[in-house]
Amino acid sequence: MRRPSDTRTAVTLADRVAAARRGVFVGREAEIAHFRRMLDGTGAPPLWFLVGPGGIGKSTLLQLCREIAGEQGHACLHLDARQVPANPPAAGAALERAAGGMLLDEFCRGSGRPVLMIDSFEYWHELQAWFRDEVLQRLPGEPCVVIAGRHGPGTDWYADPGWRALMHISRLGALAAADCDRYLRRRGVPEARARELTAFSRGHALALAMAADAVLSGQSVHMVEEEGGHPVYQALLESFTREARDARQRQALDACAVARELNEDLLAAMLGLDDARDLFDWLAGLSFIERGDTGLFPHDIVRGVLMREMPGRFPGRYEKMARAAVNWVVDRIQEAVDLDNAQAAGLAADAMYALRALPVVEHFLNPAGTRALYLDAVRDADWPVLRAMTERHEGAASREWLDFWGRRYPENVTVVRHTSGEPRGYYLRLDMEALDADDRDADPLTRCLWHAIETDFAPRPGDHMPFIRHWVSGDYAHSESPEKTQILMGINTYNMTVPNLRLTAQVYGTSDPNWPAQARALGIDMLSGSDTVVGDKTWRIYYNDWLREPPARYYRLFADRCIQFERAMTGRTQAVQAYRSLSREEFEAAAVRAIKHWHNDARLESNPLAGSALVVRGTAREREDGVRALRQAIEEAACSLADAGPAGEHAYRVLAAAYLAPVGGQKAAATTLNMGYSTFRRHLADARHRLVDALWRREQACR
Repeated sequence: MRRPSDTRTAVTLADRVAAARRGVFVGREAEIAHFRRMLDGTGAPPLWFLVGPGGIGKSTLLQLCREIAGEQGHACLHLDARQVPANPPAAGAALERAAGGMLLDEFCRGSGRPVLMIDSFEYWHELQAWFRDEVLQRLPGEPCVVIAGRHGPGTDWYADPGWRALMHISRLGALAAADCDRYLRRRGVPEARARELTAFSRGHALALAMAADAVLSGQSVHMVEEEGGHPVYQALLESFTREARDARQRQALDACAVARELNEDLLAAMLGLDDARDLFDWLAGLSFIERGDTGLFPHDIVRGVLMREMPGRFPGRYEKMARAAVNWVVDRIQEAVDLDNAQAAGLAADAMYALRALPVVEHFLNPAGTRALYLDAVRDADWPVLRAMTERHEGAASREWLDFWGRRYPENVTVVRHTSGEPRGYYLRLDMEALDADDRDADPLTRCLWHAIETDFAPRPGDHMPFIRHWVSGDYAHSESPEKTQILMGINTYNMTVPNLRLTAQVYGTSDPNWPAQARALGIDMLSGSDTVVGDKTWRIYYNDWLREPPARYYRLFADRCIQFERAMTGRTQAVQAYRSLSREEFEAAAVRAIKHWHNDARLESNPLAGSALVVRGTAREREDGVRALRQAIEEAACSLADAGPAGEHAYRVLAAAYLAPVGGQKAAATTLNMGYSTFRRHLADARHRLVDALWRREQACR
């Protein structure tokens, strides 16, 4: 005979967590009703943009909608875009994982009205066109799509009447006072404190939840006026630690801010503990800490406050924690069995993320600018672009050696691509031990390196000795840029994972007088006597001898080497002028205005771009004249489009006709280019987007 409990559906811990979450949820009735109409198919458009500032409650509402969809039997895919690089291969793989390993079309066909939810969509800013045209547009059936982010859809969504008809936009504001009071009562906050906390939070959901956490844990909350820089959150964070029984709680918060995602093992390593279970559980219970696929992470606002406060309040803590995080990552890579390239690259990116606040990483390796770039195998259509960028930066003789080696080892060419698929740079690796002897002797650089290997390094059978013979980015050659960061990340990831590594070498031009000192700081040796003339340029070979210092040790000291590199750069950084740091959104808006007011000196003089890094640091000529420097920067970026292939050349012609060398109004420009007016306006919007993107990449390289 069955016991009565056997006939009931078992309640899981997830069910209990969901019930507790629902128990304290308040407000947003109109948004919930709209989502229910989407699920029912009763008149609500199938594409819903949920827009609002950070901390206003978008993710919480999205989670509730996810639970509602599950209760009604709808298959639901949920993805947090901030955890996924903004490039098509990474995003496509993440969507497939979120769909349970299925392709999206299979996922959609397997459910009557499936739900796709993308949170933190602002992190996929560069990926909007791909997501709209290559993902959403191809979904079969009747899916419901919910996109939450800090910004609404871009103008391209509105430009198409088809998409415009399928969209609904909800802009989340502050919670009403009555909703705040109801939330606090459900949390168990004493009524005497509820009104005070409601006024303090101003209806901002995250601030309200954090204040409730502080009060319920017996801590005081000091009321402050919010005047930029999020002092409300700063005061709340102080509440969590001012009266803490253990100072390690603040250390745990800081560790959570440094790491991209924090698991229990990494937390113990960063704090030097054998067991961090209690601290990890404490973090997981805080309202502003979220859980990702691999660990915990703080809300973006909280992370920003913690990172800004750390250097002043706890000098040296950031560097110590960054070192520990990098060492932990290196250990994971070294210990892993059957680690594929994507997994290794993800771990290496986690290490770079932990180092992001070191000046050398922040200013010279451009980690922020790499989100829209990714590494990929070379394609047949890439070769004209790669050859052109090589000849432009290195000369015809160097381009001939790219042709020579590219024909023999195309599989060893790695391309840096933008989300659009356009090549933005590349590197070519030669495995010295496997080269044909005649080919090796034909190239003066490989001949020089091989002679040194045989003379000074005593290679053994099975030793692997890769040589980065070419590495070039389209706009900046070898100079600091997001493309260079991707190239170096690819090379370093390879070094950490490939077996039997004996030596890694790569070429550098001799024109940069700072590089020899910087190389020494990074633990890279110059090959004596390697100066080699190719065409009209002189090249030099630098190398790492992995027998003398194994990769594991080298990369465990990488944080310290970044600090030493910064010291080697001191003279340069002190001479660099201050600039106005604009966000991506601020920069793009200012760039569009600057392009449209190309011939108006007064408008350009007052444009924020006149004080940007692009202008202040980007050119040594006419720096005292911000208008001339800004105009020059725009012109140079436009000309770079013309060198980027047929599409770029077409964009340049459209920009020239409309702004740079106008022939009249836009209708006259359209006539000059033999286009209809509506077609011209569409092409002009695309050309402006290309130019703004090129300007932003140059801005990143100048910071």
